Amino acid sequence: MFNLYQHIKSGESKEQKEPETTGHDRFYQERSRSSFRKKKRRGACRRAQSAAELDPESVAAANKRDAFRIRSVSTDKEESEEESSERAPLVSQKIDSLAKLLFNKSLMGSGSGKSSPSEPAASPKHGERSMESSVALAICNEYLAHTPRYHMLAQLNPIGARASKKWFAIHDNSIKADRLLILMPLTSQCPIEPNETSRGLIMELFRALHHPYIYPVLDVELCSGHALAVLPYSSRGSLKDLIFKTTWSEDYVRKYDSVGTGLPPTQVARFGRQMLEGLLFLKEKGFPPFRHLHTGNVMVQNGVARSV
Repeated sequence: MFNLYQHIKSGESKEQKEPETTGHDRFYQERSRSSFRKKKRRGACRRAQSAAELDPESVAAANKRDAFRIRSVSTDKEESEEESSERAPLVSQKIDSLAKLLFNKSLMGSGSGKSSPSEPAASPKHGERSMESSVALAICNEYLAHTPRYHMLAQLNPIGARASKKWFAIHDNSIKADRLLILMPLTSQCPIEPNETSRGLIMELFRALHHPYIYPVLDVELCSGHALAVLPYSSRGSLKDLIFKTTWSEDYVRKYDSVGTGLPPTQVARFGRQMLEGLLFLKEKGFPPFRHLHTGNVMVQNGVARSV
C-alpha cells in the first residue's frame, strides 16, 4: 500500500513539474494559418481612364441610373423613390429634348447662328443693362425674403469684368454652408421666358449636369427681369486668381494689375485635359459649342478645374 502511494505521488509530481524549455509560451494560443490575412501586393500606379476611353454604353446606363438618385443639396422639393424610379428611364431622352428646345430658340433668335466675315462679331455684352448696387441689393433682399433657406452675409465687390453682374455672399441654413449668389439682368434678346415653367426646365437641366469637371449650379430664380444663380463657395477662386496669386474677393480692377506668374507645365496639362473633358460632356448632352471659355470662368476646387 505504501509503495502504491509513493507511485501515485511520483506520477502527480511529474505531471505538475514543467520542463525548463517548452518551445512555446503556454499563455499564447497560436492562430490557425487560415486566420492570417494575406498581404495584398500593391500594384503599380495605373493611369485613370479618361471620359473618352470609357465604354459609351456603360456610361449611358450609369447616367440613367444615377441621374435622379444623386440630387442637388439645394433642392427643396424631394420626390419619393417611386416617382424617381418611374422617371429614371426617360431622363436621358428628356434632358436632350430640353437642351435642344432651349438652345434652338436662342439660335433662332440670333439668326442662323453663323456670322459672315464681313459682319462684326456681336459683343456678349450687347443689350445688357447696367445696375446700381442699391437696386441689386433690393432685388437680392426680395429674393431672400421669399426663400428662408438662405440669408445674407455681405454684398461683395465687383469681382468680375462685367459691370452688370452683382455678387453676394449668402449662407445656406439647411446644410450650414456658405454660397455665392450672382445677380444679372436678362437681356432684351433672351429667348427664355421668365416664368416658373422655364425655371423648372432650367433646374432639371442643371440637376442632370453632374460631372466632376463642371461647376454645379445649385439654384436658379427668375424675377423682376433678372436671373439669380446660387453657386458653391470656392476659397481658391478662379483659375485666373490662381495664376495671378490673388484673393478671389478683391476688386477686379485691382487684383489683376500685376503680371501673372504662370503654372507648372504638368498642372497646365492636367487643367487643360479636365476642361476639355467637361466641354465634351456638354457636347454629348446637346449643348451648343461654348466659345467664351477663359480662366476667369474656370473654378479651381480641391485641385480640379471645373468650368462654370
